[in-house]
Order: sequence, then C-alpha cells, then structure tokens
Amino acid sequence: MNIPETILLVSGDTNVRNALEQQLDMLGYCIDTADNSHAALALLQTACIDLVVLDSAQIDIHANDAPFIRQLQAIQHVPMLVLAAEDDQEHIAHMLSVGATDYLTHPIHPIVLQKRLDAMFAHKRLNTLNHYLEAEIIEQVTLTDEHAASLYYSEQRYVLAAQATNDGLWDWNLLRGTISYSPRWKAMIGYSDADLSCHPDEWLLRIHPDDHEALNIRLAAYLKQMVAHFEHEYRILHHDGNYRWMSCRAVATWDTTQRAIRMIGAQTDITDRKLAEQRLTHNAFHDTLTGLANRALLLERLGHTITRSQRKDTTCFALLLFDLDRFKVINDSMGHLIGDQLLIGIARRIERCVRPGDTFARLGGDEFAILLEQVAEPNDAMCVAERILQALKEPFIFGGQEVFTGASIGIILSVTAEYQRPDDVLRDADTAMYHAKMQGKGRYALFNASMHHNALALLQLETDLRRGLERGELQVHYQPIVVLSTQQVVGFEALTRWHHPERGMIPPSKFIPLAEETGLIGQIGEWVLRTACQQLRIWRDQYPTIPLLKMHVNLSPRQFQHGDLLQQVVGILQETGIPAQSLTLELTEGALIVQGDEPGGLLQQLHALGVQLCIDDFGTGYSSLSYLHRFPIDSLKIDRSFIHQMSINAENLELVRTIVALTHSLGITAVAEGTETLDQLAQLRDLACHYAQGWAFGAAVDATHATALLYRSLQSAA
Repeated sequence: MNIPETILLVSGDTNVRNALEQQLDMLGYCIDTADNSHAALALLQTACIDLVVLDSAQIDIHANDAPFIRQLQAIQHVPMLVLAAEDDQEHIAHMLSVGATDYLTHPIHPIVLQKRLDAMFAHKRLNTLNHYLEAEIIEQVTLTDEHAASLYYSEQRYVLAAQATNDGLWDWNLLRGTISYSPRWKAMIGYSDADLSCHPDEWLLRIHPDDHEALNIRLAAYLKQMVAHFEHEYRILHHDGNYRWMSCRAVATWDTTQRAIRMIGAQTDITDRKLAEQRLTHNAFHDTLTGLANRALLLERLGHTITRSQRKDTTCFALLLFDLDRFKVINDSMGHLIGDQLLIGIARRIERCVRPGDTFARLGGDEFAILLEQVAEPNDAMCVAERILQALKEPFIFGGQEVFTGASIGIILSVTAEYQRPDDVLRDADTAMYHAKMQGKGRYALFNASMHHNALALLQLETDLRRGLERGELQVHYQPIVVLSTQQVVGFEALTRWHHPERGMIPPSKFIPLAEETGLIGQIGEWVLRTACQQLRIWRDQYPTIPLLKMHVNLSPRQFQHGDLLQQVVGILQETGIPAQSLTLELTEGALIVQGDEPGGLLQQLHALGVQLCIDDFGTGYSSLSYLHRFPIDSLKIDRSFIHQMSINAENLELVRTIVALTHSLGITAVAEGTETLDQLAQLRDLACHYAQGWAFGAAVDATHATALLYRSLQSAA
C-alpha cells in the first residue's frame, strides 16, 4: 500500500478544524493539527509534514506576519494551501506573495479541496524529479567511465529521494527500448523484483483498455515536445486481478537533434484517493437515504436528453414527477423513522417499474421523478404511471402495522413544447402533478399548454392576493343565523370577500384554496377573526338588549399548524372585550385531523376559555361521528347539499332528521346551511332543527347592510 501523505492543518476555530479534518481523513491523508502559529512551528520542527493547510482567517496571521510563513518554509520547504474569506482578496494576495503556494476561499467544497491538494502534491513531486534530473543527469548519448560513475551516484541519490515519497520509479532508455523498473514499482502491482522483464509491455500492456489510448496520446505529445509536462492518471492491472489507480509523472531528455533519448518517471498509487473521490462524487449526485439519483443528477441528465432531442429523427422523452399522498400525516403520526423507511420502501418498489437506462430520482422530501429518455408514443409514459399507481396500492408493513399511501403523478412529453432548459420541464411536470391532485389524488395528469396558461394565471392571482392584503382589498361580509322557531337573528357568520380593482368581486372558491396552498391563509384568518370580533363589539354596544349575539368565524387547518392560534384568540378577545361565549369557531374535518388524539390539545384549551366550537359541513366526512365524542363540540352545521335535496330525495330528508335527532340527544345544537325555500324552512321546523342560515334569511352582506338587517330583526321582535 502507498503510504499516505501527512498534512498539517492549522486553524484556530474548532468547528472549522474538525470539519476540515473530517474531509481530509475521508480523502485518505494523515492529519496533524495545530490551533495557532506557535504550535504549528513546533510540529514542523519535530514531525515530517508533506503539506500545510493554513486557515488564515482563524489564527493570529495578519498582513504584518509574513515572518511566520518564511520561518515555516525555512524549517521544512513544504507547499502551503491558504484558506481565507472570499472577500479578503488583499490578504490572499499578501499570503501568496510571502510564500504560500495556493489558496481556497470559504466555504470549502470537498471535491474542490481534493483536486487542489492533488495538483499541489503532483507539482511537488514533479519539482523533485526536475531538481535531481537537471542537477545530476548528463545529457550525452556516449558516457565515459567517469561520467557513468558520476551518473550512478547521482541516480542513487535520486532513487533515495524518490523512495522517501514511496513512489515507484522507472527509467526508459528510448534508444534501446528498455525500461528499468524499481522494486517498489513492481511491488505496487503485486510482483517481486525478479518477476518482470525490462520490456515496455510490462507496463503498457497492463494499462486498463479504457485508459490505454489516452496514455499513448499523452506520451507521444510529450516526447514530441507538444506539451511541456508529462503527468497522467490511469488504471493498471495488479497481480491479484484488480486494477489500481496510478498517477505517473516523468521528465525526458533530448539530444541535439531534439530526439527523445531517455525518460525517467515516478508512479504513485492513488487508488484510495480515487475511491474517496468516487464516494464524494456519488454522494454529490445521489440521495443518501434511498441511494437514488438526486436533483442535481436528474437535471444534468435531463439537460443532455434535451440536447439530444433537438436533433432530427430522435425519439421523444418524458418526465414523470410525483409525490406521495398523505405522507405528512404518516410522518407526523408515526414518526420520521417510519417516514424514512416508507421512502426507502417506495424507492425499492418503484424501481421495479422503471426500465433499465431510465433515471429514477428523489428530488427531496416525498417528491420523486422518473426520466424516460426514449418514448415511442405518449401511451408508454402513461403505462409507467399506471404501474406506479398499481404498485403503491399494496400496503407497506412497519412493525406489524399496515401503512397505505398513493401518488399524484404529473407527466410531461417533450413533444408538448420545444424545451431548452431542464427547469422548464420540471416546472410543467409540477403543474401537471398539481392538476392530478386537484382531480382527487391517486391519479396522473398529462401536461398540456392550457395548464401552463392556468398556472401563470394562478401565479398572477397569488401576486394580486398578496398586494390585495397590503392594499386592504379584502372585505368581511356577514350572513345572518336565525332561530327557526322565531326567525330572529341571533348571530352572523363572517365570510371573506375580495374586491379586485380590475376583476371585480372574486369568489372565495377562487382565492381561499390559493391562500391555503401559499400559507397566506394564516394572515387572512387572523385579520378576519379580528375584524369580525371588532364588528361584534360595535353591535353589542349599539344593541345592548340582545342577550348574546354570536359571531361564527371559520378556521383553516393551516391555522391549527401555527403554534400561536390560542394566543391570537386570547389577544383578540382581550383587545375587543367581547365575551368568549359569543365567539364560535367553525372547524373542518381537516382541522380536526390535525388535532389527532392529543389530550388537552388546542381545542380543549379554546373550549376552556368559553369559546364555542362547531363542525362545519357535517355529514360529508367519513369519520365526523367519532369527533363528537373526542372533542368538545357545541354545534353542527348540516351541509347545504343535504338541505337542497330534502324536498326531492327522501334519503336526504331522513339523513337530516337523523343528524338533528343526534344533536338533541347529545345536548348540542344544529344549524342548517343553505336554507333557501319556504318548503325547506317548513321541513326544518318540523324536524325541530334549532338554527338556519341561507338566502331565505339574507345573503352575506357588508357591515352596513348587516347592521340594518339586525335592526329590522330587533324591530320585528319588539
């Protein structure tokens, strides 16, 4: 084995020193460390150091400390790599001028560090060879006995110097066609001194077939003096049947006719370093969890595929982009360890759906992509998508528990557009995946041009919504909630409206889902809650005879994911001075799922304040009944779809009857949403439903019109 070089690492920052030491250790070097200039000088006086890495930004080295470097160089003439801040160009220039060999700037990338060190060590060895050859080798074809003796002793000194670096030496007599290989050179490929002849084939025929031509070209170019130096890396066959990586450096002598007559070189085993480099390269282009290609490798291959597709008579390519449905729920409920195991399991299962030669990559989180480089027709890509969806229907088993997940897949075909950049392909595949999710998840969608236009429109809408929040374009409208027995107004539901300066009134169905996706719902939700409570304060002051006028405010599942919701509610109640019992928060099933089974959770804390809780759109979820026992629910809102069908569908009438009866038995109240006709009103009264809201009593209107409606309700009751 080749003896690794020793590097002295000098840095006063423990974190920097530890990180660099780990990188250098991975590259196969021996490392000595020092945390200041004095310790570095002491080590150089006692240890054999091959190279110094000096973190000049972290030790006591300044512009007037050039004597340190000169003193260091005087003790051992070793190359020095200076690490410095990127913006400290004057300091870097000064360090180089007083003796530093090269420099790198923070942050230090492992591959860049390795390449720089390789170059510095190669340059050091080449200088050693040049020094001895220029000083000792006599460039004459015919040597006298005196010259031969002189050359013999000089070569012995050269051999001793080269052996100190653990290199294998060779001396090629180009006139005779023989090479003298040193015992160390032979041992590096597993042979004893007597095993090999002096023929050049002992070297050249052992070169890896893939490296043979490049070595011959480099040798010919150097011997013809077309290049100034000979230095080359190649693989050579070892006696054990494996290949070793070698770095070869050499210098030649020429006669007066410029004919090469002799070449002397050294060979260094760099196998460990090459393996380290391969590991670093692999890690740079592969996902550490699943072993799949990562985003960088996918983009690189996608770029090559785009270039090839621009040629004539080439088949098209396809990109499938997908992420997992409900992965966050699984990760949050079962833990990140199970989440990681699920990602690994999915990677192994989907690999069986991918053809050899295609690229399967994990882009991050639960997002994956498959590049199909040759697609004869669009149906090929859709068949792969169907195989993926089918493969994910089978459960994964972790600790005896079954875990189910699916995927939403976006497909982009190169024939859709003339793509120039990989990012554009990913963008359109992401758009198609979004459409697949909107269609109900667990399916795929093929990208078309209209999707891109819709995506641009959605992006513009997001920009407008952000500006609208800043400019006060959002409004709160109020829809009355009445007692069915008296039709008196007892509360309002606060509903958000957006009056766009150019597009007019934009319905909530257009911008609320967008606000959910972008995270703006948190800011909007807090603003609506504060505005509604302020308006309720005004009405309570204006009409103090109303026993307990209530305000219903919708909460998004995203609002529950923010840890400050309880503080928001408490702060707004204190700020407006309204009693907690007058505020009803309406929750969707999604918000209840976020709460899970956590005892003493957010809902319990809100209810303990006196805030009322209501399940919105009751009857449309698959597990709403279980929530009535697990959470402190005060009321249910029967979904408008059931109310609309009561008169024409007996099953819906019975369903509404059952829900109302359930609220009576549980001691909570029922609110019928979407009540619009007199027939519906009569049926709900017969069913003894408590409250109703809908166009039969008034649409959602601004605060001024809602105040007038409340006044008329009070007048009619007087």
